[in-house]
Amino acid sequence: MDDIVELTIVQPDENMAKQHVLVEQELLNELGVNNVIVLYDRDRVNKKMNDRLVINKLSSHLCNVCPICLSQKLGLKISK
Repeated sequence: MDDIVELTIVQPDENMAKQHVLVEQELLNELGVNNVIVLYDRDRVNKKMNDRLVINKLSSHLCNVCPICLSQKLGLKISK
């Protein structure tokens, strides 16, 4: 489980709010995301999709668990 990456999702429509999630590098590779640790959600005001499609695909793999708590509990190493 050393292949865990902390990913940041920036949400322009929500005053640039940031969401931090832990994902396996293998999953990112399957989605075609290489060497990216920050994704930008859509910007409705400027009508830009940014990384919205990747975020939607990724969200189907995420669950509602505090990722930081989970990593600490399992003793996972986070790659940055």
